[in-house]
Amino acid sequence: MTQMSYFIPAPARQSPDGKGWNRLSLNAGPVSDGQCALRPRCYATLWESLNRPPRWGGYGPCVARGRCDGCPVAIENRRLETFTPDVLVRLWPSPIDECHVMNHPEKGWESSSRVWTWAELRALLARGGWRLGRRHRDDDGDGFWLHAVLPRKDGCYGHEPGDD
Repeated sequence: MTQMSYFIPAPARQSPDGKGWNRLSLNAGPVSDGQCALRPRCYATLWESLNRPPRWGGYGPCVARGRCDGCPVAIENRRLETFTPDVLVRLWPSPIDECHVMNHPEKGWESSSRVWTWAELRALLARGGWRLGRRHRDDDGDGFWLHAVLPRKDGCYGHEPGDD
């Protein structure tokens, strides 16, 4: 059985006029070798990576040079267990939004939170215990919802299919 490739190769470089590079261009520097579909950087690419073949742009760089077998990003295994079936992920504005999983979203930023990476959230959603919900916006900023797929077990939501 072959492992699925999450590698997104860089697009072919083309000149602005289609005839070749005949003038100075500020974007003539090196281009990344590729991106990794397991490393989304926003809600849109998180959704895309779970629902359709990913396209170039909006993903982090590939850290394994296109060799997905044994890639450290592919083995993310962080778990999320909560007392409620719906969890809000608030985005703290920064150069790359930080994902804060909120304990009590109704309290805004006064609630305790845990910082998750986009790659950790993608891995969590891919395993099947949670599903990606709608985007959310309120006075405290942007975010999105995560919804537990399975019923509560031992007082918590967030167990994964196959957990005994």
